[in-house]
This record gives sequence, structure tokens and C-alpha cells, in this order.
Amino acid sequence: MDIVYTGFKRLDEVLKINKGDLVVIGGRPAIGKTCFLCSMIERSKDHQTNMFFAMQTYTHKAVEKLSAVFNNRRVICNYAGDFYDFVKKIAVYNKEKPIDAIFIDNFDILISLSNTSREKIIVMLKDLAASLKVAIIVVDESDRNYRLKSKEFLKYADKILLLNAFNNDCTDLENVDVSIFVEKDLDACSYNEVIVKFNKKTLTFR
Repeated sequence: MDIVYTGFKRLDEVLKINKGDLVVIGGRPAIGKTCFLCSMIERSKDHQTNMFFAMQTYTHKAVEKLSAVFNNRRVICNYAGDFYDFVKKIAVYNKEKPIDAIFIDNFDILISLSNTSREKIIVMLKDLAASLKVAIIVVDESDRNYRLKSKEFLKYADKILLLNAFNNDCTDLENVDVSIFVEKDLDACSYNEVIVKFNKKTLTFR
């Protein structure tokens, strides 16, 4: 199958991520992007082979939980390599067992580790997703008006999810596929509830 799962049934029905897609999850700092990404990984583990690059510093509890999800495989925490090392690691794991989805948290750190422009890295990620036929799902920050920091994603990404605060207007809403309203549990590194707003309909699911 070419479908890649988020682990949230209603979101999967709305979003329909395919292998080969470049997907960005945007949102303001501390709104819950990492928690949401971890929830996707944990909820989808029985449906597909995931790989996770954690480029920021995680708490010991979060690392333990992620390691358990991956059985200590295909999760790389506190990653500090550049883009080319990133590609090499993916090739090694993909040869061992084909990967369905690669999760990256977060894009800004990958940029800082690589002496390459933001747009070039995005294009290379898109090409990598297409060549390996794997979904690449990456976290990017947005400003206070919910405009993505890496505006190039608007040009190259196949799907865009925007994590939004309740009762908040999004300047960039017309450019996203799904606006997700979140209630997070940072200690559990997962979600109690996620509400998706799509085509003026509000869908609640767990």
C-alpha cells in the first residue's frame, strides 16, 4: 500500500498522506508540535515502518518512550549530523528494511547543521521522498500569525498541517491542508485529544 498513517483515523481520512509525499507540520513555539509528532509515531507503529530523527534535546522520559516504540531501532535522538550524513543513515536503514515514513524534529536544526540554503534542503527532501518512495514529515516553526518560518514549504510541500491555538485566526490558513487545534500532555509526550478543523467542519477524535 502507498498510504502512510498518522495514527489518527479521522485525520488519515482527511489528509491522505502517500509514500513520496513531503509533509510539514507547522506551529508556534511550545504549541505542541513535538508532542503531536511523537503521537503520530506511536499510533502508526503497527501499520508501517517509521524512522525518527530527533534533532533537538529531548527529556530522558521522552527518549525512553520513543526508544520503546521503536524497540531501540530507527530512532536517533539528539542528532547532530549534516544533511548528507542524514541521507546516508536513511539509506542504511532502508536497505535493511524499507521505511514508510521519516519524521524530522525539527527542520530549523537540520538547516543549522547543514551549510546549505533552506530552499535547497527542502528541494532535496522532496527529491529524497520521491526517489525512496517514503513520506517525509518535518516540523517547522511559524510566527505569531501562523506563517511558516520556511515559506518555501508552501511551494514544495505536498501536505501542510498547521497546529493552531484555540480561538486564533491564522493568517496563512488558506495555504494549509488541515488546521489542527491541540490539547497537549507534555509529560506523556502525547495527546489527550486532537480537534481537526477542515473545510469549515470541526471533527473531534482520539
